[in-house]
Amino acid sequence: MTARSRGAIVAALLGASPVAAEPAKPPPPPGLTLPQGVVGISLVAEASASSGTLGEPISIAPDLGFGVTPDLTLSLVHSTFGTTGFRGGAGRGLCLTGEGHGCAHVYDGAGVEALYGLRRGSFSVAANLGAHALSFDAGHHGLKLGFKLRYSVGRVVVISMPSVFVAVTERDSATTPNRDLLWLPTSVAYKLTSELSVAVAAGLKGPIEGFDEGFEIAVGTSTQYALSNAVTIGGSWAYGKLIGGDATLPAGTRGHDFRALQSWVAMSF
Repeated sequence: MTARSRGAIVAALLGASPVAAEPAKPPPPPGLTLPQGVVGISLVAEASASSGTLGEPISIAPDLGFGVTPDLTLSLVHSTFGTTGFRGGAGRGLCLTGEGHGCAHVYDGAGVEALYGLRRGSFSVAANLGAHALSFDAGHHGLKLGFKLRYSVGRVVVISMPSVFVAVTERDSATTPNRDLLWLPTSVAYKLTSELSVAVAAGLKGPIEGFDEGFEIAVGTSTQYALSNAVTIGGSWAYGKLIGGDATLPAGTRGHDFRALQSWVAMSF
């Protein structure tokens, strides 16, 4: 080996530097969508607690979600809460009390939804698009357009899920017309511990056409407990139309007569 060759090798060795390992990327801040590849299941038991119709209907409403990407979740939705953002109702999903006991049919509605995250962190925002059959029996199908918003500060979490249901079929039905609907639910939760939280909820809903006569104001309370990072249980008591217009609460009816009890278990894996 010549002196020139040895010098070239030494120069190459002295000039070489080890490749620095890339630092691990921190996990993204929390958002409103499921992590990629994660499945989320919520089983909701809905029961009427209204005056004169206690326990009619009772239903089990499953909601199933899948994280397609970190910012996109696709869901199959049955529950009243998953569909509207309110818990003051019963009878969605699989009706256990059967036809004639608060349900038109044993299974009479479902929806598919896409939730796309727009912002993460203490103030999270996601866009929501869905296609729903509010009633197979009545032929009421339509599109759901809305947003989901969550603001967290300390132990307080505020969630709002404004949306509009745009009727597509049976809009001119002579018996039960399908109507454009507005849903404006909001809840405020307080974390008593890292596992236990309590919440109050309220919201405005009703048909867009004739809203002044058909509006409803719902009010409710709920509690939720995290058994683990992947399993949560909860329950709620809500008045579905504590205040309403003339078409919602005709003469002789009172808003506090219309109540619903819900309980649920939510899992992810």
